[in-house]
Amino acid sequence: MNRIILAAVFLLVQSVSSPAAGRGIRDCVCAPSEDGAKHIALNGRILLKDDFNTLKELTKEFQPLSDGWKVKVWHSGFKQGTEGLESVWESGHNPVIVYEGSFKDVVVEVDFRFRKEQDPARNAFCRINPLSRQLDPGAYCISTWANINAAGRTRGLVLEYDLWNAGPTGVAAQLGTFEPDTWYTMRLEVIGEDAMVSCNGMVVTGNYRTFGLQKNWLAIGVGKGTHELRRLRVYEAVPNPEWKKPDAKAEPYVPLESIPPREKLSQAVLDKIQNMEQLFDGKTLNGWIQAPVAPIALGREDVINPAKFAKRISQKSDRVSAFIHERLDSSARAGMNAVLAGETDPKKTVSPLVRGINAIVAVGGALYEEKRFEGFRLRQKTKELLRKNPQGFELARLNRLLLEDVYADELTKSPDISWVAKDGIMASTGAGRGVIYTEKDYVNVRLIFQVRQSSGNHFPGVLIFCQRPPAGELGMDALDGIQFGVPSGSHWDYRPGFNRAGDHFTRPQKIRFNEREWAQVEIFVNGEKGTVRMAVAQPVGTRPIEVLDFHDSTAVRAGPIALQMHNALLFDEYRMIRIETNPKEKRLITLE
Repeated sequence: MNRIILAAVFLLVQSVSSPAAGRGIRDCVCAPSEDGAKHIALNGRILLKDDFNTLKELTKEFQPLSDGWKVKVWHSGFKQGTEGLESVWESGHNPVIVYEGSFKDVVVEVDFRFRKEQDPARNAFCRINPLSRQLDPGAYCISTWANINAAGRTRGLVLEYDLWNAGPTGVAAQLGTFEPDTWYTMRLEVIGEDAMVSCNGMVVTGNYRTFGLQKNWLAIGVGKGTHELRRLRVYEAVPNPEWKKPDAKAEPYVPLESIPPREKLSQAVLDKIQNMEQLFDGKTLNGWIQAPVAPIALGREDVINPAKFAKRISQKSDRVSAFIHERLDSSARAGMNAVLAGETDPKKTVSPLVRGINAIVAVGGALYEEKRFEGFRLRQKTKELLRKNPQGFELARLNRLLLEDVYADELTKSPDISWVAKDGIMASTGAGRGVIYTEKDYVNVRLIFQVRQSSGNHFPGVLIFCQRPPAGELGMDALDGIQFGVPSGSHWDYRPGFNRAGDHFTRPQKIRFNEREWAQVEIFVNGEKGTVRMAVAQPVGTRPIEVLDFHDSTAVRAGPIALQMHNALLFDEYRMIRIETNPKEKRLITLE
């Protein structure tokens, strides 16, 4: 009965307070549908209602609103616009308005739109940022972005913790786009340390220790271009009994913060590490082989505007779209139609659509015909590859470049190389499935390195017991190796006939490391027994925690050690990569 009452209250509140109510649904691109299972929280008692018309002028000093709330301009300026509040930026910090109140579990909704600016320096975004000035000063304890083009964050929807002087800690993100002169509703829901942000059909959820703090400021920020705000609502959040956390059945991770501080590595261990052979000199990729650029097939993360992409194909709006539409299988058509119907689960929509397209163009089928591509502007590198009359892998690569040129606003652009060396770091460039592997083969080794991921949504991968690809060829997926996810301890067995996590892996502990900060990893490979053990330390220089074991003697083979970025738009970084071949000490030395 309680669930029914809560759901009814939620729907009633939504019907009354929806930004689309009273002005037509076409006027505003709203948050996802009010399907109870899609929300962490339901709207409870309203705490703050601001249509930005109460005060004639906002000042740099707090002014009272209602129910104990106050408001002021924190940075730059705002003025009254035709439908709400309009931002004014000339120099310095982007415009921010801040509200002072008291709240903890909360639902925040705000409408925004932006204008298309000719000056690229005038970026565009909308942010909802609760603060706890007493408990976590100098930080947004929750930071959410509807990011149009601000540098340093994923373009789309972003959920993070933002410590101002140290930078953000990414929690979750989803690629996506926004159109100028269009109203959007951004909704943030917080229950304890769980948060969900939704906008324009995108939804991201995550958990972080600061999300659950008592809060007393709410900052709404926009980009340096002209933005408008209307209809701000702040509700007391009611836990949604219908919502279930993703991976609810999975064994929970232990936050690193809950583990007692680890002592520093002994000088003896530090000396052992120092005496190991450098596998990466910090300046070049000497000793490594970079596989041909991996992005040939599309992945769902490559589609940054699913609605526009599906619409062009469904309407056969050009010869290329018509060619694809006529050849889509039933599963791909179902995915396309689901996108057009507003379904937001990419596994049910974008994934089957791109699988269907890949079956047409990414496995050797020729996409290019001169008449089919009349009117499309091709990049120089596409033209150069086209002139070579490519076959095999190069033909598949050409197909990918052609798709990127035709669907310039709907698909990501794949890099020309997968890995670079810069400033002592071996860094990935965001090319999905990009692999780099050693010139030498190994069986019994100790590998110690430092790793972090500056941006992305899938763990970095180290591959052991790999199958070396023929010279100049891409090789099998993940080189048929055993993947060790760093620093999380995630894993996968890519051998033919396996392709699963499998029973060969055990996880002594599941620790939630911060992938945005440097961690030190030791991987000890005993080819004689077919075992691999992995331990991770964060912060670097402390004793690690063993997080993953692998045991299967049938997997052993001499092969390269490889690094692989799993998806597109992953930016993995490695440094201080050292190796010891045929180690005498048959254990993880950093555990000493």
